[in-house]
Amino acid sequence: MVVYAVDVGGATLKHGDVAGPTYSVSENCVRMNVKQHSAQIRRPIERGYVVNWTLQGDIWQDCLPTHPDATMLLTTPVFTPDKLLQTQDEVVFEEFHMAAMANVIPQAMVPFAMTSQSPVFVVVDVGFSATHIVPWIAGVRRINVGGKMLTNYLKECLSFRQWNMMDSYDLINDVKEAACRCSLDFEHDMKAYAAASSSTMSLTSSPSTNSLVKEWALPDFVHTHRGSLVVRSHAHFCFAVHACTSRRRRQESTCLLTSR
Repeated sequence: MVVYAVDVGGATLKHGDVAGPTYSVSENCVRMNVKQHSAQIRRPIERGYVVNWTLQGDIWQDCLPTHPDATMLLTTPVFTPDKLLQTQDEVVFEEFHMAAMANVIPQAMVPFAMTSQSPVFVVVDVGFSATHIVPWIAGVRRINVGGKMLTNYLKECLSFRQWNMMDSYDLINDVKEAACRCSLDFEHDMKAYAAASSSTMSLTSSPSTNSLVKEWALPDFVHTHRGSLVVRSHAHFCFAVHACTSRRRRQESTCLLTSR
């Protein structure tokens, strides 16, 4: 019997055979050409729930197997309305002809991957559209803050402080996933950042002491379409500081000669 696991997310679709060594990750969206130089992205999920099952079914066509005896293990968000669950069952059994289906909330699968034998867990699931805090024993809490909101906030901060990136969602999302991290000790990290903020803005500070500052290289859209973190060696950093210092001295000498 083939058991196929499908984790439906707001940004990606993770799927694969439970007996296989790995799984596949696909974009859970479709791109439609509106004009010659622009495209529209449509997603079947709004606020964490699949509301457009016609579109979701079209995306599944390229991912799900056509085995007649296949069983689907499908993750379903907590608090899903009954009407959406009925539509989900119709798509699974009538369009894809699955032999059986098991609905589970994704947070319930996390303890199976834990090595701890503790019966008490608190799972914080940060998704694309929302965050669910699920105690393993009593109660579920939902927060309408997810990865999409964090990416939009980072996009606004960068647009306000540096360059206008309001139309570059995918690019800023790559920056967030590569350069940002979740603080395990917020107060300690904020104190460390406050102490290092003055030195990180100076070219004379060593890059090894500026671990809180990350550099991101934008793609050139010729050789690559994805940016990357810039890791600078100490020798490269010293060369950059020397070049900047020499250029500053030449400017000061030019100003001195002009004043004379």
